[in-house]
Amino acid sequence: MSLPLFNMASRTCQDWPAEALPVELFVMIAQYLPNRKDLGSMRLVNREFNTKLACYFVRQLVIHLGPELSARLDTGVTLQGGPTSLDITGRLLQSDVFRRFGPDIRRLALTLELQEYELATPSTGDLEEICLDSADIHRRALSMTDLHPDLHLERVIQSLENARGVALLLTSASNVQELALSCDPGLGYLQGPDINYLQPPARPPVFGDPNQVRATDNRSLRVIYAKPYRLEMLEHKLAAAGVDSETIPYKIRELFALERTTESEWTHEKRARPPLPRLPHHSHDLLRASARDVMIRLQPDQLTDTQKRFLFLYLSAHQGLVQSFLLTVMDNGPSFMHLTKVNIARLPSLYVEFLFRHDFWSRLPGLQEVALGVIPDWRTVYQQDIYDVAVEQVFPTDALPKVFRLLNDYIGKQPRIKRLHFEWHCGGEFAAGCMQRNRYVLPAPFLKSHLKVVNSSPKNLLILPFITHLSLKNCWFAPNVFYRIMDTMARDYSLESLELETVSLSGPPIHRRRMRDVEDFPPPPPIQHQHNHAQQQLIQHHLAQFHLGQQDQAPQNPPQQNHDGDGVGGEDEANDKEQPLREPPWLSWCHILDMLTPGETIKELAYKEGEGRFAPPLRIIKELKLRKLIFKSCGYVDVPDFRFISNRRFKNLQLPPTLIPLESAAEAAIRPTRDAVGPFLQNSTDRHLGKIRVMMDPWERAMMRRIWQFNFGWVGTYEQIVVDAARQDGVFIPGYGRFTGTIERDPNARPEKETTSSSSAGSVLLDEPVHYVFNTSLFDRDYNDHDGLTEVMLLQERKMGYYSEGGLLQRLFDRLPL
Repeated sequence: MSLPLFNMASRTCQDWPAEALPVELFVMIAQYLPNRKDLGSMRLVNREFNTKLACYFVRQLVIHLGPELSARLDTGVTLQGGPTSLDITGRLLQSDVFRRFGPDIRRLALTLELQEYELATPSTGDLEEICLDSADIHRRALSMTDLHPDLHLERVIQSLENARGVALLLTSASNVQELALSCDPGLGYLQGPDINYLQPPARPPVFGDPNQVRATDNRSLRVIYAKPYRLEMLEHKLAAAGVDSETIPYKIRELFALERTTESEWTHEKRARPPLPRLPHHSHDLLRASARDVMIRLQPDQLTDTQKRFLFLYLSAHQGLVQSFLLTVMDNGPSFMHLTKVNIARLPSLYVEFLFRHDFWSRLPGLQEVALGVIPDWRTVYQQDIYDVAVEQVFPTDALPKVFRLLNDYIGKQPRIKRLHFEWHCGGEFAAGCMQRNRYVLPAPFLKSHLKVVNSSPKNLLILPFITHLSLKNCWFAPNVFYRIMDTMARDYSLESLELETVSLSGPPIHRRRMRDVEDFPPPPPIQHQHNHAQQQLIQHHLAQFHLGQQDQAPQNPPQQNHDGDGVGGEDEANDKEQPLREPPWLSWCHILDMLTPGETIKELAYKEGEGRFAPPLRIIKELKLRKLIFKSCGYVDVPDFRFISNRRFKNLQLPPTLIPLESAAEAAIRPTRDAVGPFLQNSTDRHLGKIRVMMDPWERAMMRRIWQFNFGWVGTYEQIVVDAARQDGVFIPGYGRFTGTIERDPNARPEKETTSSSSAGSVLLDEPVHYVFNTSLFDRDYNDHDGLTEVMLLQERKMGYYSEGGLLQRLFDRLPL
């Protein structure tokens, strides 16, 4: 017989041994819970669970400092002639979290992110005031000097500009081990109407799985609104002036009649696309066709004047947060005795220069690890006059020199910092939206002259001498640059572990005016190290034969088909054994991994197969400190700058026949969405923004699976919701042509030095060891990046939909093949 619900609750309370279990037992149980959501559910069992788990729950604390927090903490007490009295940091310090559990906090984050729905419907920035009197209704124009943030945003700005309050907040967590900062003022790429309902816009996580797809409230999913923004704001102003809801429509009609306008004319907002970056290679009269839909409030490439002013005001709050965070550490560094990690989870490139402070990085005595995520700016916002705020495009890759300087001159100079993570928050495989996913991948910020992406000379490279573990995400390298950096850091310095997630290589480097675009150049390096001089002579001979302005020669290889399914239609790994063992193409992924891997190499296996089992073994010497390499969804990118990067290895790759219908169906399904939202979205003529390659050479795939047991595709690597979200954006097989796996040094393997010494006493090994290296000197040189740049930029302008009103440039565009 079942008991009534109230009897069950009563019985449960009576049976529970109140205060009989120590808090340590609750904490031990909580440690086995997979996430904070389950921990929150456990706290709901009863009051004792809630009380005894509170100290463990606040070990990881994220404080979202924004207008929403101000609204929740509102006291309702009004000061004379001022805003509602509220010191946000003071109220937080008075809360139970900091009064009772401050010493229990281990990971503390301060965040301030502008949500897209806030920018779609700005709470401030309108330069109009509605005036009511007994006779009529009219509006009065304001200027920027009259404009102030809304009440809650103003409180946030005031609280963050009070560095003392932020300092007390951070230092109250006396045992904190990780301090984090996340700041997004909306200067990067915005999704606007390009919404993926499986990966909707939401506040990104600071701790935990960075690729986690989270649900969000319905209002952040709103793209098309029921009424225009200006009409909605007019109703709010009239309601704030004391007009009752039934009278508001009559007042609005009265205003329209007095101003001799209509609702459609009133609600129309001026929108204009920002001009292209100011460069001599960009034409000044280029236009991009405008798009119109008054119900789509957030059009990222066509912001309204109100949205521009709102962005400008919001920057003050973000600047206050960043500066207060830095000042707290600089003034109270020794107080963070237990701090081992600084996590700059998200930071606009506009504020990267704030981190150029030796007195910040040197003030933390126990700092060992730094995580840095940068949002590259796509626009700059500045006040033009007392009425207008101007917006201009900037190249996202303009962020590279700032990050390079931060890593090279500040973080990289600290001997205590041993672990470093870096990622771009822009585009790539995890970017939501059909127009952003798999596009807009930035180069890694490891180049001093960031525009010279294939210059691998030591003076142009970022080398981090003290880093033992390097983690990179969502970026690309020219292959010679990647190899030269990792080889130098592992050979001459301290690098022991390398972790790469969605990191890509471009095609092989090339100087088209001096080289032919063919696969047999440069010649492969000699096996024996004593032949290096001969190799140098051969390279010089080739260079002497190449004439200025020589035309590209496309390879004459027949089209290749990749027979992998990556979980679709079955994967025929038996075909891998049919691929011959041979040395990899120079500066391919297989070639570079073969030279960096601490394990068995393709070179060794190809030697054994070619020479026979009775041949003396090939002894490879690398002298690298790398012990572990981790890869997740890595592969190749296409780069628009064809002057210095060749895509010849990708031109003839084709999908297997069984997958072509899947790709066609996915493209047909997503095309209407792209056509509908594309005109409202940002694009960039930046020639160094990469696009993810969805295919890889079948031989290279086979070698990766056969030699290193790598996997391809996302199934089994990421959660199913992440895979489904990518499919929703038109990616027919997420992760197809992207490899995942780990290479680790065998702990039982004999050291190289020991092998070398044992071979000298009459062994059957080869007389000389093979130094497995690649000579990058052909590309270790400066070059003129302006050479041929006009042709590249014209092609980029055409692809992005820009045209000249006079039609002069259209004829030039028509001569260029897409």
